[in-house]
Amino acid sequence: MRIFYRFNSTGFYLPAAVAIILVLNLLSLSLLSGCDDNKTKRGESEPNNSFETCNLVSPNITINAVVDPSGDDDYFCFDVESAGTVITAEVTNTTLLTPFVELYGPGPDHELLATGSDFLDATVSAPLGRHFIVVGDSRVDGGPDYTYTFTISSTGPAPTPTPAPTTTPPTPIPTAPPTAAPTNPPTAAPTNPPTPTPSPTPSPTPAPVIHTVSMVDNVFIPKEITIKVGDTIKWTNDGTLAHDVRSDDGTTFNSETEFPGPEWIKPGEEFEFTFTTEGVIPYYCLLHAVPGGTTGMVGTITVVP
Repeated sequence: MRIFYRFNSTGFYLPAAVAIILVLNLLSLSLLSGCDDNKTKRGESEPNNSFETCNLVSPNITINAVVDPSGDDDYFCFDVESAGTVITAEVTNTTLLTPFVELYGPGPDHELLATGSDFLDATVSAPLGRHFIVVGDSRVDGGPDYTYTFTISSTGPAPTPTPAPTTTPPTPIPTAPPTAAPTNPPTAAPTNPPTPTPSPTPSPTPAPVIHTVSMVDNVFIPKEITIKVGDTIKWTNDGTLAHDVRSDDGTTFNSETEFPGPEWIKPGEEFEFTFTTEGVIPYYCLLHAVPGGTTGMVGTITVVP
């Protein structure tokens, strides 16, 4: 029994044919993906059109890729571990593609950190973690001929300079103080008697104030007023009716002594009274209220020291 069978009339054996096919397939995949032994060049892996399906790459790599179909965006992601890392991304060797490049921060909101047409340069700060670069066609176009080469590189933050050591100055050797020559005690200067502090000048007593209360039909404005001892209230009739002003007790003040009925205080006339003692004095208009009332033409005067 023969172990090998002829594959066909050409004389090739079946195992040799299978081996040749495998070698051709591996060579084809290598040419398409652009991989090399140093892992610095590779092709994209579809699908990679979202943050969730991004191609995880080294932050120092060159990628051969294609924007296909129309509207396709390619997502690449990489991890940043140090604040101050400088990220550079560049799109070259384009065919038909009018590129844009965008850098996004870690999720879930994926803040947009930098943009460019075919080049961007950005410094990454906190938060650290997985960052994303998106490449697409700015005209939202695409197809099998929209190819490009994408290069991404990162540079770590510059080290903080170490301050130069400070030199401690030598401790000075103490020297004996020079012997002072004897001096005569200073002659005390004659002292003048202290100037007496002048007594504070008392503040002048404020002058009495005249307060105006308007009488309209039929109310006092203001209805309640506070004044000081020695102040005067002047009631003016600003209405169209005659009015009267008198305290509820009937003795403190009463406008009827100057403006008796039936004329009373006519429109445009005034009545004044000066208050010389403290107290709370309710008052009213005889024609339009009653003593002790709370409605109508009533008012209250509070006299303070």
